[in-house]
Amino acid sequence: MDMKLLRSGIVGAVSILLVVGLSGCGVLGGSASQKQEDPTPAKTTEDPGVAIPSKTSEEPKVAEPDYEVTIDEARILKDRDGNDVLAVTYTFTNNSSETTSFGSAVQRQAFQNGVELETSYISSYDNEDFDDSGLYKDIKPGGTITAQGAFELDETSVVSIECWQYSSDYSTKIELATRDFSLE
Repeated sequence: MDMKLLRSGIVGAVSILLVVGLSGCGVLGGSASQKQEDPTPAKTTEDPGVAIPSKTSEEPKVAEPDYEVTIDEARILKDRDGNDVLAVTYTFTNNSSETTSFGSAVQRQAFQNGVELETSYISSYDNEDFDDSGLYKDIKPGGTITAQGAFELDETSVVSIECWQYSSDYSTKIELATRDFSLE
């Protein structure tokens, strides 16, 4: 008889522990999505007369550019097939802490009548008035270089040139320079 009583007591104790344990996990009596209250009290200062400022939303940080770019000039030249291209001259200053090139660091686009122009792969071999040597030459921090790039022209209307870089996490486009050129 004593053995039966001992077994009943153990089974009862285990059952109680399971019910208490499972109800604390949210499985019994309540939904798992209910918010638990933070048992830690809010921090206060020792002087009850001093108000603690509440956290307010901070102004979003504006990403600072790592480079300085000016769009200096644009000229119409001919590529190796005799087509018109717009050769654009830039001045690039590397203000970052890393060595980089203008062609790697700066994104460039040209638009004519709101439509993006294709990049032209003209070189100094195709046209002696074009100097592509500065486009991918590495520049140490603080260094400045002149670089040229080109775009295939569709016509001789206004061309808008835009230069930007991406933020370090690629979430933000940071404008570096814009300029319009009237080709008419």
